Amino acid sequence: MIKTGQKISHYKIEKEIGRGGMGIVYKAYDEKLQRPVALKFLPNISICEPIERERFIHEARCASRLDHPNICIIYEADEDKQFGLFIAMAFYEGAALNKKIKQKPFPANEAIEIIKQVAEGLNKAHENKIVHRDIKPSNIFITLDGTAKILDFGLAKMADVKLTRSGTTLGTLLFTAPEMLCGEETDHRADIWSVGILLYHMLTGIYPFTGEYEQAIIYSILNEPPDSIKKFNNDIDYGLENIIFKCLQKNPKDRYCNISEFLDDISKFEKGKPIKFTETIAGENKDQNKQILIIEDDPAISRGLQASLEDEHYQITAESNGEKGYQLARTGNYDLIILDLMLPDKNGEDICRDLRKENINSFILMLTSKAEEIDRVLGLELGADDYMTKPFSIRELQARVRALFRREKK
Repeated sequence: MIKTGQKISHYKIEKEIGRGGMGIVYKAYDEKLQRPVALKFLPNISICEPIERERFIHEARCASRLDHPNICIIYEADEDKQFGLFIAMAFYEGAALNKKIKQKPFPANEAIEIIKQVAEGLNKAHENKIVHRDIKPSNIFITLDGTAKILDFGLAKMADVKLTRSGTTLGTLLFTAPEMLCGEETDHRADIWSVGILLYHMLTGIYPFTGEYEQAIIYSILNEPPDSIKKFNNDIDYGLENIIFKCLQKNPKDRYCNISEFLDDISKFEKGKPIKFTETIAGENKDQNKQILIIEDDPAISRGLQASLEDEHYQITAESNGEKGYQLARTGNYDLIILDLMLPDKNGEDICRDLRKENINSFILMLTSKAEEIDRVLGLELGADDYMTKPFSIRELQARVRALFRREKK
């Protein structure tokens, strides 16, 4: 056990400041260069073969050459005969991101500021062919001046994740990309997945893929779609949700090609530009010439609907007023009408009823914030073909639209 005042190499231990699945961190004083440092000891990583040890040191040296304000500086990697491998890093005042998230979810502007810094740091690493593979809140340190620092850069890859099964890897699992779980070759897009998880988590305080035990979490990551962020935080714009969901595509080919593309979309979002996203579907969209009329008076929801459906190459018309939307719908020029229930001048129920009386055979997908069974039944009995309760995910919307177009309308 390492004690206060103990000397290891030219470092004098002052106090323990943290511990996790990868090891224990101490604040120490570098007597050679006369500066405070953080020493991370890695007792859970066993490297017995000389070749593996040299590889570990080599990878640590590569990571130490990353010079970026959002990457924690690595001074050296070495080995003590008694306490094993350790990494000497810069010491910062502040707190790890996981401690801040525990207090409450972040407002969107604060979460975006942090994720931009994390992405900038990753971009620098990816340019140098270094992948982190373990981006999670405990590996993001926020200094007193608000600067985000990525910790443990490349450590998971350097050590081949040779961890003990002590239950301490759960935090890593929740942020692990599907291809890593499947044992497939991993590249920088695994970090993009983790960035999406991190932003989702900061905005909601929960994880998009969960389970009561490890195999349930793995199943969720590999097979289940994430819930809409608006289900937990209704203030989040659909454009930001689109960015996150593009990061969380199961197939790495469907994510952002690189972190710079992610940063570009974040910049567009901050400037109020629409962010488009669609889940990649095998084959071309044969319904791309379909005409869709959106009658929705909430500007944010309307923009999200338009961006998501335009990206699948549907032809979109939007109207916020119920009566004006009804007049457009009754022309019969639209294959699908996405219809909000509560609208000014003419509500969705009346529009749906009147369109069916006039034998307008467009598909009708009704939207509402009412979740009671009686509301869904009423909408369907009035002639709607499908019904969605707000908040809903973009994935669900796109899937329902495709399902409607697969039907044969008689």
